Amino acid sequence: MNNETMKKSPTRRTSVLRQWLLFVVNCLCLLALMLLIRAFVATIFTVPDNSMRPFLSQGDRVLVNRLSRHTLAKGDLVVFGDTCNYIGRIEAVPGDTILWEGEQFLIPKQCHPKCTCGECNIFLVNMGRDHSLVARGDIIGKAHRLFKGIGH
Repeated sequence: MNNETMKKSPTRRTSVLRQWLLFVVNCLCLLALMLLIRAFVATIFTVPDNSMRPFLSQGDRVLVNRLSRHTLAKGDLVVFGDTCNYIGRIEAVPGDTILWEGEQFLIPKQCHPKCTCGECNIFLVNMGRDHSLVARGDIIGKAHRLFKGIGH
């Protein structure tokens, strides 16, 4: 080996190491960005069963817009839940009168004056086989179908 090759070798190793480190840092930044987007902006949800047929089938994928949970209307497809997520279509909004377990109820438009959370609006959601009263705070976001599951 000549003197020039020996002088360039440590610099070359440092350059390769620096490029590898830059690659790892970029991957970690992209991973962090992806996790932030999934946590606060949008996520993908897989329909767990056929209860929402003919609109959705088991295995269909929907994009859940987490930013749209404050502008809900009748007919919107929503994903909701705390520990277990469900999907359904909004049938009644605050201000509507509904029949629940044989009795008529008015879904309140406003929270009780003592409630300061601002998340107490309730919606009647059709989950296919069942209906549920869902608080606005339990709604993750509006869902939009991306594509049908395999075999449908």
